[in-house]
Amino acid sequence: MALDLGRYSFTLYSWVLLATALIAVLLFRVLRRRDGAPALHLAWFELSVAAWALPIAFEAAAETRSLKLFWSIAAYPGTTMAPLFFFLFALAYSRQQRYLTGRNIAVLALPPFATTVLAATNPLHGLIWKDIVLQSHSPFAIYVHGGMFWVYIAYAYSLLLAGFVLLLADAVRYPAHYRPQTFLLLLGALFPVIGNAMYVFNLNPIPGLDWTPLAFLASGLILAGAVFRLKAFDLLPRARSQIVESLPDGIIVFDAQDRVVDINQTAAGFFARSPSDLIGRNAAQGIPLWQAIVQAQIGPRKPLVEIPYRIDGDTRWFDAVWKPLLSARNKIDGHILILRDITLRKRMEEERNQLIRELQEALEKVKTLSGLLPICANCKKIRDDQGYWKNVEDYVHEHHDGVQFSHSICPDCEKKLYPEFSKAQRWSTGADS
Repeated sequence: MALDLGRYSFTLYSWVLLATALIAVLLFRVLRRRDGAPALHLAWFELSVAAWALPIAFEAAAETRSLKLFWSIAAYPGTTMAPLFFFLFALAYSRQQRYLTGRNIAVLALPPFATTVLAATNPLHGLIWKDIVLQSHSPFAIYVHGGMFWVYIAYAYSLLLAGFVLLLADAVRYPAHYRPQTFLLLLGALFPVIGNAMYVFNLNPIPGLDWTPLAFLASGLILAGAVFRLKAFDLLPRARSQIVESLPDGIIVFDAQDRVVDINQTAAGFFARSPSDLIGRNAAQGIPLWQAIVQAQIGPRKPLVEIPYRIDGDTRWFDAVWKPLLSARNKIDGHILILRDITLRKRMEEERNQLIRELQEALEKVKTLSGLLPICANCKKIRDDQGYWKNVEDYVHEHHDGVQFSHSICPDCEKKLYPEFSKAQRWSTGADS
């Protein structure tokens, strides 16, 4: 397709689009320096806006049908990717990073890629544009769209609507401190949607004029205000998320149906799982110690309990705190479970109790042997605490397991019982001489 570079007539509309592209590039450069996934995806959103607005500036200035088609095709990579990056930004901003995997992004990028390919090959099939009609009284062409264009529009608007809902939910859920920046981001997202709807659905006061890039100019200015004036990515709620993730306590959020809607890394680590494995699951299926929680009857009257949990042959103990999540109408929308690992404390308590028991037993033995013992004056048996008379050997064995007896005869008993073997007796009679 040959380009006739002499067939352009730049109007105010074209210059405004060039300004839109410039602002978008500047925002891209600034946002790229910010930390965090929200800033990264918003930066790429702004770059896609620039890639959309710049070709459309030349398309509006072009005076031939072939040039308008060329620049429309050149704009399609930015046109198709802008809704996707906006949706990814909304996911990251609303702390849904678990869905921002390479595989998910690749799947979501397939429709934009396929639509761009169809736009580039449109002269062969007309699936994106059936016809391009030039207007003699206006620089704007009328594009008659094909079937695949409407398929992509449905996909793009689904992404924009989903992103808008995510940001709106954040604006309602987060404290008032964060709401101004979120509402500004919502407003910045709303302008391009309105402008594009006016163009796509023939609600256009100026036929052929695509209001979307102009709306992106307003959007870029609003986003710039959110970034610089309100410090949107300095005060972003992700800081709260990072604090929660760094806590030594496990935190699990359940909805009213006891499904896991959020869990920090600490809590997931207690069960040797990842947060993505547990989020969305019913508590009975996803939380291994849920049955123990139910049996402990934790609730308003018993908000703190100690729960044992056996894993890999080892018993771990947790302090479990159960807190309700109340709505603005004081209705319970869900619960928060806070888990603190007290296994080390329980083991230290058990060791302390074992030591106390051993000391008490030793003290009892000492008391038994050091006190007054009832002993028979004749046979020398000892009476125990139950009133039974026992041999000295048996009694000592019961109170001192380590004592062993070896039997012998003292000299007095030997002389008395066995005088013929007594050395003292033999010495007195001179038998050894």
